[in-house]
Amino acid sequence: MKGKWTLLGSILAMLLLALAVGLARAQGPQPPTESVQPQGGAGIQATALGTAFTYQGQLKSGGNPVNGTCDFQFALYAAASGGTPLGTQTKTGVNVSNGLFTIPDLDFGAGAFQGDARWLQIGVKCAGDSDYVPLSPRQALTAAPYALSLRPGAYVMGDISGFPPGKIMAAYNTATSGLAEGVFGSSDSTSGTGVYGYAGATSGFAYGVQGASASTAGTGVYGYAPAASGTTYGVYGQSASTAGTGVYGLATATSGTTYGVYGRSDSTAGTGVAGVSTATTGDTAGVWGQIASSGTYARAVVGWATKTTGTNYGVWGESESSVGTGVYGRAPYVGVRGEAEGSANAVGVFGAATNAGCNTGIEGCFGVQGSSNKGIGVAGQTDAGVALQGYSSGNGVGLFVEGQLYGNLIEAWHGPASLDRKFYVSGAGEVYADGSFHSGGADFAELLPAAPGLEPGDVLVIGSDGRLIRSTRPYQTSVVGVYSTRPGFLGGAGDDADPTGKIPLAIMGVIPVKASAENGPIRPGDLLVASATPGHAMKAGPNPPQGTVIGKALEGLEKGTGVIQMLVVLQ
Repeated sequence: MKGKWTLLGSILAMLLLALAVGLARAQGPQPPTESVQPQGGAGIQATALGTAFTYQGQLKSGGNPVNGTCDFQFALYAAASGGTPLGTQTKTGVNVSNGLFTIPDLDFGAGAFQGDARWLQIGVKCAGDSDYVPLSPRQALTAAPYALSLRPGAYVMGDISGFPPGKIMAAYNTATSGLAEGVFGSSDSTSGTGVYGYAGATSGFAYGVQGASASTAGTGVYGYAPAASGTTYGVYGQSASTAGTGVYGLATATSGTTYGVYGRSDSTAGTGVAGVSTATTGDTAGVWGQIASSGTYARAVVGWATKTTGTNYGVWGESESSVGTGVYGRAPYVGVRGEAEGSANAVGVFGAATNAGCNTGIEGCFGVQGSSNKGIGVAGQTDAGVALQGYSSGNGVGLFVEGQLYGNLIEAWHGPASLDRKFYVSGAGEVYADGSFHSGGADFAELLPAAPGLEPGDVLVIGSDGRLIRSTRPYQTSVVGVYSTRPGFLGGAGDDADPTGKIPLAIMGVIPVKASAENGPIRPGDLLVASATPGHAMKAGPNPPQGTVIGKALEGLEKGTGVIQMLVVLQ
């Protein structure tokens, strides 16, 4: 029976593309009639109700139109021959009158049509047939002309009537309240992007993505990346212009809780809003937000990390420029303000520097920078915790303060009821304080060159080469002091001093010293001199030679050797 069947029709594929993008409605030619016969092989006519479409055609047997009831099999392929079906459909008991028939609900699912080429294989079984007879060749599904503008990779160009010039596509949510989004983007990929906007212009006010919401509780642009891991972005914007903006958000409402840009990440290692400006020069901004509201809690940029654990950031700013700034805030009153409402270890503003050449927690190429002509560069305020804290886990600087031209480097005031300056460091590096200086050490020491192998508590003398060495003889007149264990003040240790080959020599204060009872038991108040035991002090006895006494014992030693406290008194 092979070859007796003939199927005539027209193929209408415009809706196939419309189904793939879920937008347009397609209207094809009218069904075939006796006077208007379809051309070519299998034909389809579609509507935009769900993912199903209507198939119509004319079936002939031996050149004559068929009348009766037939069964049809449809298989969708991605190639003209061979391959595996992308989907199959069987329709039984189809009424055929004068060769004409209609299949109103042929459905391969929306995933079958993504803009790639497709072919339809048709099999037919009518009265007297024992099995389905495949019709050859497979029928290519072609697009209607206007549907070509919706295929993947197509460009949509031209202005939209009724919108400001320059808008070629528009998504408009008319709701004036509630969680309304003008554009909603979602990506399930662990390295995907919910909404990606790119402005190719290299000058002018170009925006990768611009969103506006007229709702008092709306969002200009909302992006959501549901993946809980990976490098994901709710909204990712990129601009190649040296004066452009990666993501620009504008909330036009002048009251209410509005956001120029709102970003949220539920991942324990995610980021609410991440902005990257790839230009290494020029006035570029990773994230820039502007708001017209004068409300108490109006925010140009808001980042909210909802996870209460993990290393997450409400707002993260990073700059690869050697003169750039991770986060920059500018205002007539407060440039950047951070408020922490969490635990006792919460931090209002945290600055971290990844530049190996300039590892500083706060300032310059650094995590947080404050600049002011007459005001305050960086201000910290707290009711119970730490107002300003700097931390460095490596070889960097926890807190760096720089003063230029005029004024003091650091000032500490007691207030706010009655302001009283208690401490300051002048621009010349001089330190002034109303109170006393408290140190963990107990002596004054000088950093001096010394021979290797010395230990804290050793009695030291001046060697022939001018370096400090251990004492070796009783009543040694070249004695100069004791190797300081923990000096309270260390002289000769400025920023430009090289400590290599040097040790702290205690010349004033209380110091632990190695002692020997070889000249009799030591009692508190005894004068001490060098002994025959290297590096040890002993009881001086009556009338010690001038220049041999190193101190006065504060503790006793009955016999042998040990370590006692001594008040340094050189005489």
